[in-house]
Amino acid sequence: MKIITMILIFFVLYFVIFPSIGYSPDLFTALLLGIVVGLITAVIDD
Repeated sequence: MKIITMILIFFVLYFVIFPSIGYSPDLFTALLLGIVVGLITAVIDD
């Protein structure tokens, strides 16, 4: 379940939030950020 959450967060970050602030990271950077944010939310969620 946490993996799905991380993937969703990654897609929202990459396709919604980053373009809206004019920042377009490469896929690897965005993936790392998505994993970090996903881990943080997973820890908070528990």
